[in-house]
Amino acid sequence: YGDTVVRNSGTDGAPIRFVAAPGGTPEVRSFRIDGKSWIVIRGFRIRGPQVYPAGWKDMPDVVSDSTVGWIDPATDWTALRAARARQKYEKYMNLVDVMTSSWSSGIYLGGATHVTVQNNEVSHHSACIQLSGGSSDLLIEGNHVHHCRDGIWSWHTIDGQVSVERAEIRGNLSEQTLVNGIFSYRYARGVVMRHNSARNSGETLIGMMRGAVDSMISDNVAMCGGWYAET
Repeated sequence: YGDTVVRNSGTDGAPIRFVAAPGGTPEVRSFRIDGKSWIVIRGFRIRGPQVYPAGWKDMPDVVSDSTVGWIDPATDWTALRAARARQKYEKYMNLVDVMTSSWSSGIYLGGATHVTVQNNEVSHHSACIQLSGGSSDLLIEGNHVHHCRDGIWSWHTIDGQVSVERAEIRGNLSEQTLVNGIFSYRYARGVVMRHNSARNSGETLIGMMRGAVDSMISDNVAMCGGWYAET
């Protein structure tokens, strides 16, 4: 049980395969692929280091102080809304802070190309499957992501640069995510999200934003989310 760093690339005719043996579900803490190509990760249970507080209840039951009532999202965050949100959702907000500051990724693709991530169960990470650095030509299929900050998530630290390009994200199940279920935050290009299911998300279930082009969200099922959008 540990972290796996992929150090070599495969080829079109001979990809490097990390594949569970028939009937087996090996468990690791993470996979990291930086700048490598032609990789397959299939059939793993990937459990991270993020720990939920004692007495945690899954969403939508995480309300620390129900007397606060509804928090109007139109009010100013700094002047009023932040304090009320932290009072009402104290455990939730604290856990989001911890997962953000002590970031971990279950499967991290940074500038990776021609990678297949298929039929894995990933949990207890900040991001279960993170697509970054202009990773391209990806298939993210049939994964179960849960109990994390973000389920399947793309991000780039440099403003304006593409986070993920030419990716098919299909047939995945995302549930019990603190912030986003399946979401491209920055500059997706040629990304298709289809036939996924997302449920029980703190904020967004399935979405794209910030400069997405030539991309599509189609034929997904999204339900039971957005409880903490008021934060």
